[in-house]
Amino acid sequence: MKNLFVYWVLIITPLLFDCLFYFQYKSSLWVYILLIYFLLYRPLIDGIRLHSLGLLKLGDSWKLLLPFYRWKYFSRIYLGH
Repeated sequence: MKNLFVYWVLIITPLLFDCLFYFQYKSSLWVYILLIYFLLYRPLIDGIRLHSLGLLKLGDSWKLLLPFYRWKYFSRIYLGH
């Protein structure tokens, strides 16, 4: 996932569906979906991106679950520098 556009599509699209779910059903289930997104989905996608850039071993992607560990790679993940 070296393409930055593909990465941004992968992280924005689930949020759009979550917002649509909220506006459609007005249920509190969207909070659980949002928690799954931030606690499981985003660290997984960020780990795959860092692995494809050669900055992180795939076995070390669990470290992205640690608070603020992602900030170490902020510019590489989000900006592509």
